[in-house]
Amino acid sequence: MGASGMVYVNKNANKVVKIIRLSDDKDELEKEIIKSTQEVKFQSSAAKFKLAPRVYFHDYINTEKSFLGNTTPYYYIVMDYLSPNEWDNVYGDKDNKREISLFVKKLIEKVGIVNTIDPRLHFYKNKKTGQIVMIDYDHCEKCDDDEDECIRKMMSAIVTNGGNRVSHKRKTYKNRKTYKNRKTSLYRDWE
Repeated sequence: MGASGMVYVNKNANKVVKIIRLSDDKDELEKEIIKSTQEVKFQSSAAKFKLAPRVYFHDYINTEKSFLGNTTPYYYIVMDYLSPNEWDNVYGDKDNKREISLFVKKLIEKVGIVNTIDPRLHFYKNKKTGQIVMIDYDHCEKCDDDEDECIRKMMSAIVTNGGNRVSHKRKTYKNRKTYKNRKTSLYRDWE
């Protein structure tokens, strides 16, 4: 379970569905839909260069159609599943410094985006091929500086903040229903 959502796994189809809970507030809802759409755009662009899992479907679901109860809208993204049998989360560690540096350079040069909030948390390495990908593009933004400056900023975020979200606070919604009795694993099976 992520900060604002859940991930369901279909191992047979090798896909995951990321469910992003959205605000009940109309003004916030519009902003969150734009942000979720931007996340899909960034991830899809990165996937063209094999830097991210491929996105197959995505959409906004309003409160009337929501399976989270009729007060919780959400955005869903269906994408490739990075099986723990094939992929390791590498956390931007020293052993993978060169590969991650090359990944960051390619992400910025080819896709033109950067994550300076929490990049370290989202790197995965294929056990057989050594390929590095990044998941969770919601904290990415367009690289408005020159490429070298964006590379420096993202590499600095990987090294200094350790992936902690100390510099970023997300708005919480106190009146939202919670699902405390559900499984809390990151991946949930769905068929």
